[in-house]
Amino acid sequence: CKDDDDWYEVVVYAEERLFVTLTFAQTSPAEDLDIHLYRNGIDLTPCSFESPAFCDPLNGQSGTANESFGYTVVESGTYDVVVRGWNGAHNRYDICLGVGEWQCPSPPK
Repeated sequence: CKDDDDWYEVVVYAEERLFVTLTFAQTSPAEDLDIHLYRNGIDLTPCSFESPAFCDPLNGQSGTANESFGYTVVESGTYDVVVRGWNGAHNRYDICLGVGEWQCPSPPK
C-alpha cells in the first residue's frame, strides 16, 4: 500500500552475511521499491526522495525493477529489513531473505 513500509525481522550473528532479493515489475516511478536495513531503529542504508544522494543501487535502492542487497553484519543482533516505496510508491513483490551464502536467485536487471 502507498506509504506503508513492510518490515521483516531477522536475527544475524557477527560476520554472517545477510542477503535480500526483491522481484517486481515496474512501469513507472509510482511502482519503484527500495530495500532498507535497520538496527535499533537506525536506518543503516538511508535513502529518500528528500536525500537521494544517500541512495545506492548496491543497497537495493535503484530506480528500476528488482533489487538485491547483501550486508556483512558487524554486530550480532536483531535487524529489520524494510521494503519501502520510493516517494510513496507501492507495488506487489516477491522477497527472498536469508543469512549465510546467497540462496536467492539474482533478480534480472
